[in-house]
Amino acid sequence: MKMKEAIKLTNVTMQSLVLCPFLVVVEDESHKTGANVIAVSYVGVLSERPPIIGIAVRPGRYSHGLLKKNREFTLNLPTSELLKDLDYCGTFSGKKIDKVLVRSLRLESADKVKAPMIKNSPINLECRITRVMHLSKKGSSHDYFIADVLRAHRVKDFSLEEADLIVTANYDYRLVGNNLGRAFKIWKK
Repeated sequence: MKMKEAIKLTNVTMQSLVLCPFLVVVEDESHKTGANVIAVSYVGVLSERPPIIGIAVRPGRYSHGLLKKNREFTLNLPTSELLKDLDYCGTFSGKKIDKVLVRSLRLESADKVKAPMIKNSPINLECRITRVMHLSKKGSSHDYFIADVLRAHRVKDFSLEEADLIVTANYDYRLVGNNLGRAFKIWKK
């Protein structure tokens, strides 16, 4: 193995990590569709039982204010079918445009939260924010929204193993590749 060198941590360093982007929908009464859609790559599972997740959003973003106000959202898993929508929603602000209309996204009502879900997303999570960690006070670029997952929806017969899931690495979208084996079992072989 080659010798490692210490490097300066920068935005580019952090963004070159492999991340799974999601489409987050938050209620937005200023739009005809009643929703704003954003792309969020900094998503983490904080607990399996009870299910708790976290998403990181920059304080200067329009959606940050909506999340603080409404305290709920849906997290929607994109497949390659939604790639152009994901990229568009991560590029443009919803402050002046209704991205749902521009991209012709199909929404459906959630059961437990007011924010709608993206209909052609194979997995949707309904989330209620319980805490906001204001990391930006410490010089961080993002604040972290911690949320309970109230309900999960999945397309019948959907399989993560067979789906064309998207990750980002070095600002490139990539499809998840080969399965290397089952976690916590590989060491046995």
